[in-house]
Amino acid sequence: MNRKHIICWSAIAVLDAIFIYFVIAKGFDDLYRENSWAENLQVVILAIAMVIFAITAYKQTGRERILASLFTMICFAFIFREIDFDKIDGMPSFLVYMLAEDGRGFFLAIILGLLANLSRDIKFYFQHFKTYITSPVVFYFCLLAPFMLIFSDLFDQKRWMVDHRVFFEELAEMTAYCFMLCSAIFSAESLHKLKQQTA
Repeated sequence: MNRKHIICWSAIAVLDAIFIYFVIAKGFDDLYRENSWAENLQVVILAIAMVIFAITAYKQTGRERILASLFTMICFAFIFREIDFDKIDGMPSFLVYMLAEDGRGFFLAIILGLLANLSRDIKFYFQHFKTYITSPVVFYFCLLAPFMLIFSDLFDQKRWMVDHRVFFEELAEMTAYCFMLCSAIFSAESLHKLKQQTA
């Protein structure tokens, strides 16, 4: 593991430790309340990752552009998952429809379209599976799954009845989004190497 990866893992560990200290040890429960510090930080992390992925997608071509575009849209989808646009005063009704109601299906269609585009080369990805899964841009993005689908879901569905259950749910989500940001940070370099390794 090189220095850049050590910095990423250390930064995530420190961020989690800070929240655990102030919530568990000091009792600042307001840090993880609805629309509070934790959720706002999650949105900021996602927004930064989305912008980086979008820039990477713009600079890439072919499969690499499609992959970066897919990650961009997934970040965007998570942003409107975290923000209650329908509860924002003065939000135009059209934006509420697009970002908080049925209009979100439009963005889902884009994601499905990108996935369908990638699936046309499914044999290529199986052939180079190890190369892709060990690439930082894919590896870090894949870490999203256990934190969102396992840890966050277990706390959210009350399957783990522990103290500060809601806090640990938010912490798992924030950690997952940090991995998305790591994926974005390494995206340009990683996708360039993937293009060379799979040419």
